[in-house]
Amino acid sequence: MAKIMTSAKRTIKRVCRSNKYLKSTMENVNTLRRRMRMQKYQSVYEIDERLVVFEAFSGGKYACNPMAIYEEMLHNPKYEEFEYVWIFNKPKKYKFLEDNKNTTVVKKFSKKHFESYAKAKYWINNMSIPEYLNPRPEQIYIETWHGVPLKRMGFDITTDVDPRQTKSHMRKKYKHKAKKMTYMISSSEFYTEKLTSSFGLDKFCNRDIFLNTGYPRNDFLFHFTEEDVRKRKEQLGIPEGKKVILYTPTWRDTQFNNGKITYQMEVDLDKLSEELGEEYVILFRAHHHVKQVEGAEAENTNVINVADIDEINNLYIISDMLITDYSSTMFDFAILERPMIFFMYDLEEYANDVRGFYFDIDELPGPIVKDVKQLADAIKTGFDMTKYKEKYQRFNKKFNQYNHGNSAAKLLEMAINPEVSDNYLEQREKNINRWHQWLDYQNKLKIAKFNAAGFFRSIGICFGSNSRKLRRLKNSHKGERCFLIGNGPSLTAADLDLLKDETCFACNMIYEIFPQTQWRPTYYCVYDNVYSDTLAEQLTDSLSSTKNMFTIPGFYNKLSEKPENMLYVNSIFSENYTVRGNVLAYCMRKATVMTIMAEMAFYMGFKEIYLIGVDNSDTHGSNGHFYQNDTEKQVAARDINRIKKRVAKHNITSEDIAEHTMNRCNSVYEELKKYADAHGIKMYNATRGGKLEVFERANLDEVVRQ
Repeated sequence: MAKIMTSAKRTIKRVCRSNKYLKSTMENVNTLRRRMRMQKYQSVYEIDERLVVFEAFSGGKYACNPMAIYEEMLHNPKYEEFEYVWIFNKPKKYKFLEDNKNTTVVKKFSKKHFESYAKAKYWINNMSIPEYLNPRPEQIYIETWHGVPLKRMGFDITTDVDPRQTKSHMRKKYKHKAKKMTYMISSSEFYTEKLTSSFGLDKFCNRDIFLNTGYPRNDFLFHFTEEDVRKRKEQLGIPEGKKVILYTPTWRDTQFNNGKITYQMEVDLDKLSEELGEEYVILFRAHHHVKQVEGAEAENTNVINVADIDEINNLYIISDMLITDYSSTMFDFAILERPMIFFMYDLEEYANDVRGFYFDIDELPGPIVKDVKQLADAIKTGFDMTKYKEKYQRFNKKFNQYNHGNSAAKLLEMAINPEVSDNYLEQREKNINRWHQWLDYQNKLKIAKFNAAGFFRSIGICFGSNSRKLRRLKNSHKGERCFLIGNGPSLTAADLDLLKDETCFACNMIYEIFPQTQWRPTYYCVYDNVYSDTLAEQLTDSLSSTKNMFTIPGFYNKLSEKPENMLYVNSIFSENYTVRGNVLAYCMRKATVMTIMAEMAFYMGFKEIYLIGVDNSDTHGSNGHFYQNDTEKQVAARDINRIKKRVAKHNITSEDIAEHTMNRCNSVYEELKKYADAHGIKMYNATRGGKLEVFERANLDEVVRQ
C-alpha cells in the first residue's frame, strides 16, 4: 500500500510539472504554507541590524553580485561586527565559507533559513526573492539581479510560450517582486529603463529604487592579475599557449523535457574542436536554468564542460574569445574587450516567437553567425578586433556605463549602514538577557524531569538498556586511578605510550594520534554534534575497540547506526555549571567536553584522576589542539560566533575570545575540583606546561613510575 501511495504522489508531481496550470496551483499551495511559516518567524524575532542574508541563483551557487558584496564586506573594517548568513540548497558543498569571520551556511527551507530572513536587516539576492518572503518595513531588500537583458523579460514579454507558467501568472509574480524591493542596482541608463519596464516598477513602486553603482561582480574584471589567470588555467588543466574559447548559450522557453529546461545543442563540439585543431580549447557552460543538455557529450579532451564552476568570472579571465547567443554574458565579457561571436542559429524564431529583443542586434560588437560552418570560419578569423573597435566602445558606453571596478564599495556606502543605533544595542542586550532567562527556565524544567527519572533508575525502576548499562558502571573502578586525556597542543604520542596499561578517558578527534602510538583509550567521550554531522563513521570505526563511548542524546540520535559500546547521558547546557554526581539523572555541560569525562570518572568510582593534554590555551587559535583540520575549524567558527553573541561587545578581538573561552573553562575546572575535594577524590594536572592552574601539578613521568 505504501509503495502504491508513493508511486501515486510521484505521478501527481510529474503531471503537475508538465502542465503549467497545475504547476501554478501546486506552487500556490507551497507558497501559502511557506508564507505562513515566515510570518510566524517574523512575529517572534526582532530585527538584527548587523545581520545580512545572502542568496544567489535560488540557493544554487556561491557567485555573482551577492558574492562580490559579501567579500567586500568581509574586507571592509567598517563591517567587522556584522554577521552573514548564506542560503544554499546543498550547504555541505559550501561549508568552507564558515572559515570566514562571522559567517554561517544554512540549508534552504530549514528552520534556520526562515529564522535568518526573519531577523536580518539586509537581504541580498540576485534572482528576486520568492513569493513567500516579504520583508518588514524596517528590513532592506537589495535586488542585484544577475545580468543585463538583451531578451525581453517580465511585463515586456508578449508571447505565452513558457510551459512552466501562464503569462498572467508570470506577470503577477513580477508585480509582487517589484513591490518588495528596497533597492535595485543598475549598470547603465539602459539597464534602469529595461528593468523598470520588465518589473513594472513605474506602476507598482512609488519611488526611485535604483542605485547607479554598477555590477559588483564585475569589479574583479578590472582588478584580476596574471597570477589569477595562471591558477584558474591550472585548475582546469589548460596548457599555456592554447587559445581558450568560452561558449555560453542561454536557455529557451520552448525547450522543456519532463518539466525540466533542456538545451538542444546545435553544434557538435567534438567536430568543431577537430576542425579548429589542437591550438584551441573550448569551454562549454550551459545557463544555470538548464538541467539537461542534449548533444553535449564531447569526447575530445580539448572540450571541457565547466557548468559546475560557480563563478563565471573565473572563466572570463582565461578566455580569449566568447561565443554566445542571447545570454547576458556578452555584457560582462565586453569589459575585457576581447573578441565575441554571436551564434544565433534560431534568430528569427527567437526574435518573433519566443522572447524578442530590447535593442537592435546590429549593435553587437562581433559577427552574427547562423550555422556551424560560419561559426568555425568566424573563430579562425575573429581574433582581429580592429573591425569592431568602435562598436565595442559604443557597446560598453551604453551597457557598462557605471561599471568602473568599485561597484561593491559604492553599494555598501549607499545602502548598508555600518553604524547601529544606541536603542538597537540596548535592545540587543535585553534580548540576550531574556534569552538566558528562558534557557534557565527550560533548564529548571529539564532538571526536575531528569532528577525524577534518575531517582527511579537508581532504585531499578523505569529504565531501558542504556540506563541498565550505565547503572552497571557505577563504582566499577572504585578506588582506582585514571587519566583524562585532552587534545591540547602539549599532547604527544610519547606521553601516551607511557599510559598503555592505564585506564584512560579520551575525547573528540583523539584518533588523529593513533598512527603514532600503540596506546588506545579505555573510554571515549564526545558531545559536539558537529562530529556526528561530519565524522560519525570515521569516529565510531576508529574507537570501536574502546570499552564504552559516552555521548549525549543529541549526538546519539543523529547516528544512523548506533555502536554497541556507545551509551548516552542526559545533558543540560548551562552557564551555571555544577556537578550533578549521578549520570543516571544528567550531566551539565559548559565550555569543554572535560565535564562529561570527569563526571563519568566520578560516577565510576575513581579516586585519583590525572589530566594530561589539558593546556587550557586558546582552543580557537592556530595551535589550539595537537591536530588541525577542517572539522575543528568548523567547530571553532561556530563557537566564535556564539561567543560574539554572548559577549555582545563592540570590536571583539581574538584576545577577547581567547580570554572568554579560558575563563569559562576555568570556571568548569573549579566546579570539578570543588566536587572532587568534597568527595575525597584527588585531581591533578599532569599536563606538560599549559595554563591550567586550578589543580595541583603532577609530574607525569613520576606518576607513571608509582
